[in-house]
Amino acid sequence: MIFRIKPIQYKLLVWLFLFIQNLSFGQEVNISRDINVRNDFAYDIFSMKDKIYFYRDKGSEFFFDVFDKDLKYRRTQEVVPEDKKIFIESLHSIDSTLVLYYSYKEKDKWIIKAKKYSPELTPVDTLEIISSDRPLEIGEMKTVLSEDKSHILLFNINKDKIRNIVIETKEFKVVKDEEIKLDDYKLKEDFIEVCLTN
Repeated sequence: MIFRIKPIQYKLLVWLFLFIQNLSFGQEVNISRDINVRNDFAYDIFSMKDKIYFYRDKGSEFFFDVFDKDLKYRRTQEVVPEDKKIFIESLHSIDSTLVLYYSYKEKDKWIIKAKKYSPELTPVDTLEIISSDRPLEIGEMKTVLSEDKSHILLFNINKDKIRNIVIETKEFKVVKDEEIKLDDYKLKEDFIEVCLTN
C-alpha cells in the first residue's frame, strides 16, 4: 500500500515533526518569588556552598533571603552584628564564609569590626579592626579583595591622606594599618582606584 502525500500536507507534517522535536528540547525556567528592594538602602547578591544569598540593608535592619541553586526560596534571616545602631561598610563571600564589615560610634570611640558567618548565617568569629579616639568617616570605608581572596584592603580617603588596613582572610587578623600622605594630589578629585596584590 502506498500513501501519496500532497505537497501542502507534506509541509504540515514536517512542521509538526519540528514542533514536537522542539518541545522535547525546550528550556526549563525557574521563576523565584518577587523581591521588592524599593525601600532598601542597599542590596547585594552572592553565592556560597550551593546557596544564593540576597542581602538587604533596610537602614537599621539587615536581612538575607536564602535561595537554593535552583532559585527556590528557602528562608529569610535577620543578621544582628551588634545590639546598637551600626553602618554596614561592606560584605564579602570568602571560601565558605560570609564576612560583614561594619562601623559604629560608642561614647567617644569610633569602632570598625568584621564578623564572620557560616553558610547557615550563624556567627563564627569577630575581629575588631579599629577602635579610635580620632573621628573616623563612618560609612566611608571602601574595600578591595585580592585576586586569590587571601587579603582584603579597607581604605578611606581624607583630603590628602589614604588610610589603609589590610586583613588576612584565612587567619582573620589585621596585618597592616597605615596612613599614607600625598601632598601633591587632591585625592578626592584625582583618585581612580586601588589594587591589592596577593
